[in-house]
Amino acid sequence: MTSLRLPAVLVVAIAAALLAPAPAGGAISITTNPGLKPRFDRGSPDYVVRCNPGTPVRFAVSASDGDTVAVGNGAKRGGDFTADASLEPGAAVELRVSSAGRSSTHHVRCLPLDFPTWTVHRHRKPQSQWYVLTPVGRYSAGYVAVFDARGVPVWWMHSSWYAPWDGKLMRSGNLMWSRIFGTDFGLDPRGGWEEHRLDGRIVRTLQTKGTPTDFHDLEQEPNGKYLLDSYRRRLNVDLSSVGGPKHATVVDAEIQELTPEGKLVWRWNSKNHIGLRDRTWSWAGAIREQRRKPPAERRYDLVHINSVEPDGNGIIVSARFL
Repeated sequence: MTSLRLPAVLVVAIAAALLAPAPAGGAISITTNPGLKPRFDRGSPDYVVRCNPGTPVRFAVSASDGDTVAVGNGAKRGGDFTADASLEPGAAVELRVSSAGRSSTHHVRCLPLDFPTWTVHRHRKPQSQWYVLTPVGRYSAGYVAVFDARGVPVWWMHSSWYAPWDGKLMRSGNLMWSRIFGTDFGLDPRGGWEEHRLDGRIVRTLQTKGTPTDFHDLEQEPNGKYLLDSYRRRLNVDLSSVGGPKHATVVDAEIQELTPEGKLVWRWNSKNHIGLRDRTWSWAGAIREQRRKPPAERRYDLVHINSVEPDGNGIIVSARFL
């Protein structure tokens, strides 16, 4: 197992529940510089600003008809006023709003400047309250984030040495994701799956045994064990029957079952189970693609496993080339 090497971990607490809209009172307007996202609304508990370290965030508040707003530790005030809050990436300031006899609390979190940009379109009421996302972009800006049902990031972590992939919520309440290093499937020995508590602390790192760990999928079984996919190299494979070389390097799909401690329990390999003629994608295209590479880098991906799913006493597997 490898240790976590995140030079900067940005962790913020997830709000406990979405707040119901309050009855209409006087009009309340809250804007910020840098800009608030999304626009302030009494029914929305969470917001973000993309703040500059060392430069305070300025809040401009307008509250009328007896309504009041408190920014951070400041006193509740009505009317028009401004207030500054010094925020570093990952920190938050609390807004306490009183209107028409109802009080609500809102959180404005400071996004780091390199957090990916995003847009949200809500067509109907979402079925889930939280969404775990791993934005795909520059590998130096590797983020995993939790967004609320309104499309606002409320939790995130950052890695400077890999890109998180396939983030998911586990039964324990922890988050788990894989490490990707720019390859199209798992051939990097640094690959693995990390499980983290919401405070950022790492719980475990899982890696397949004897093969590089693929980043496409990990699933926890009802018995608490884990299914991971990987790829195993095989040398001097005769592909002449499909137009390829007689001494090719191929990679077979492999599924491994691991305990929470990372001990290998069971493995399955596509060799001798899935034949060359079972591949539905063009062999001619695959061969042309490999011939464009230097000989030392040529390898034929026979199956390209994408997901595994426990199914009673069996496992459902999806693969691109079948």
